[in-house]
Amino acid sequence: MHTSIKNLLLLFTLAILANGCASVISPHVNESDFLTSDAKSTGMVQLYASEKFRNHTEIITNVIDVKKWKYELGSLAVDNFKYSLMSRFTYVDVKFWQPNFPISETYNNEIFIAIEPSFVSFNANYPLIFKNETFIVKVLLRVKAYNRNGDQLFDNIYQGNGEKKGNTGFESAGYAPNPDAVQLAMRDAVNKAVDDILEIAK
Repeated sequence: MHTSIKNLLLLFTLAILANGCASVISPHVNESDFLTSDAKSTGMVQLYASEKFRNHTEIITNVIDVKKWKYELGSLAVDNFKYSLMSRFTYVDVKFWQPNFPISETYNNEIFIAIEPSFVSFNANYPLIFKNETFIVKVLLRVKAYNRNGDQLFDNIYQGNGEKKGNTGFESAGYAPNPDAVQLAMRDAVNKAVDDILEIAK
């Protein structure tokens, strides 16, 4: 193919990607995935999910398929934190603002932890040719934990990994394995953070 024709096709593809609508990826979270037989901690954990965190999205362009994917990650992360914390702690409270220390609220327990998560990075890799291959997602979350006085207990970054094998037909376009891989990665990162929160609550 002549070079000029190739360039025109490339420009046409980029124009479509720039102006076209993105396919929205909004994975579903099942509370049952977080159920455990382990005894809950009697402590209180407050999750502070700011507006910026709750509304966080990522847009990734798949040039091969001439497609854009919009990932609604904020609400997904909030649900994962909520369900994971509720499976480990007796008392969980979700706040939609930033923490204001010292926290004067009192509870019938001695353990109190406030956590403030944020997004560090997100990456999704698609099969280039055969869509029945594996979709791979990686998410990095930063989680800060404090006591009621605002003293920092930890400030850690957690990497979550998710993989989901693609399929033929409708699923070959990524509509099924893509959100599944995202949810697996998010749950992985969140559960790692909650494991550390549980450790400092002991």
